[in-house]
Amino acid sequence: MNDFAQATGGLALYNRNDIEKMLDTAASDSAKYYMLSYYLRPRKPGWHKLKVSVKRRGVTTRARSGFLVVTLQPETDAVRQVEENTALLSPFDYTALPLSLKWTSSTLQEGKRKVHFEISIPASAGLVDDGDRNVLDLDFIAVATAVTGETAGLTSRNVHSNPKPAAMRQIEANGVTYVSDLDLNPGEYAIRVVVRDNITGRLGAVTAPLRVE
Repeated sequence: MNDFAQATGGLALYNRNDIEKMLDTAASDSAKYYMLSYYLRPRKPGWHKLKVSVKRRGVTTRARSGFLVVTLQPETDAVRQVEENTALLSPFDYTALPLSLKWTSSTLQEGKRKVHFEISIPASAGLVDDGDRNVLDLDFIAVATAVTGETAGLTSRNVHSNPKPAAMRQIEANGVTYVSDLDLNPGEYAIRVVVRDNITGRLGAVTAPLRVE
């Protein structure tokens, strides 16, 4: 734990019974900090050491001990699928691409409910970059999981388009709304929604409960 804390600029707290004080210490430690950045000259791939120091007596600095330079590989469908599957199985929300999920209506068809929903990506998500980007490439996935852990419903779609300038201005102002549905039997479900912006690689994911009467 000490090695991990030193490598990341953190503070290791362990083998103590004063949980409340530990939480206060952690909150206080993360409440104030400086973020330093600099332009990286071309470097060969691999681990590079990093050291931060200040010219002030009585001051101790903590910072990450290095950084990793990787060689970006051309994106493939396999890479996209692995990232999306990981997001679907993760218990955590993904926030790189902000989104919201809203149930709109449902209709009864042959004993099942067709549950309609909307996925909204706000204008603040930056799908339009300085007006130079005239393409949208988004993957939308929604999976319904029953209380037994079984997959009860799945819908997915890739939205790829080249909107005209007027449409891009509309997206820049209002964001994007995607409409779809799931066919589900009566019961309780956890709905996991994943959206990937294939232009930037950003992922958004959220889980919401749903009861189908």
